[in-house]
Amino acid sequence: MAIPEATLAIKDGALGAVPANVNGTQAILGVCSTGTVDTVYEFGDPQTMKETLGTGPLVDQAAHVLSVAGGPVICVRITGSVAGTVGSVTLAGTGLSVLTTTGSVPLDSYQAAIKIITGGTNPAAGTATFRVSLDGGLTYGPESSLPTSGVYAIPSTGLTLNFSAASLVALDVYTFSSVAPSYSVANFNTAMNALLADSREWFLANVVGVPADTTAMAALFAALDSKLTTAASQFRYTAGLMSAADDTDGNLDTAMTALSSTRVVVAAGFENVVSAVNGSQLKRSASFSIAARASAATAPADLARVHSGYCLGFTKL
Repeated sequence: MAIPEATLAIKDGALGAVPANVNGTQAILGVCSTGTVDTVYEFGDPQTMKETLGTGPLVDQAAHVLSVAGGPVICVRITGSVAGTVGSVTLAGTGLSVLTTTGSVPLDSYQAAIKIITGGTNPAAGTATFRVSLDGGLTYGPESSLPTSGVYAIPSTGLTLNFSAASLVALDVYTFSSVAPSYSVANFNTAMNALLADSREWFLANVVGVPADTTAMAALFAALDSKLTTAASQFRYTAGLMSAADDTDGNLDTAMTALSSTRVVVAAGFENVVSAVNGSQLKRSASFSIAARASAATAPADLARVHSGYCLGFTKL
């Protein structure tokens, strides 16, 4: 008598459905100008993503990942409870018109440079033209006419220029910087809870935004580690990435000595990253390039592997 034989075929419900491959799919949390806070979005198309979320650090990071590694990306808008700020204006030149930024609500961190191309006795004369740079003069936008009111809102930045009624001189350059809006640890926790309650899979929680100082960095680190530890207790094993504060190496070393996690990576240092949104070379945390490389890498490749090539999208450290 022949030995009975059976063949097992494990099917997926006859729907032809294949489970999603989460390799390279990261979740990005940060501030942006539009979209619903604490809502989980998924994008494979950068244009749809920009139309939905507007502008800001979250959008710039997601666009960078899409441009380097492709999609999809998962995005969660954090409530920007801490408003962005604008620094003082400096003039290199001889014009008497004073530039102020009254009414500005910056949507991101910019190094603005406003170059006068054609001067005038005052804005009301209607002859003055200028060009705008968001990266300290590395790149400039097209020449624009200054409204006779002397007031000009730079599109998609939240920055408003106010020139006083005095002379504008060709090749004069006005410069100022802005700091992006940010969020509290409580805001982050709410957004992260929404992400963890969502059923979509991802391998990395990328928390975008530069902590104000090492104290804020430590608080965000602890919050992120706590959320990922809770996720692991529910058999959801993921990693976290965040930026270090913009501080000296010594201060960062001292702060990091007190911190410990098996799940959270803190990226120290900054670089100029070519924005996939507006083409400016904006100062960004090293986490921008690390995140894109992580999504593009083949697991379990070491992100520091030299033969994998260099990081894409930045121009200088």
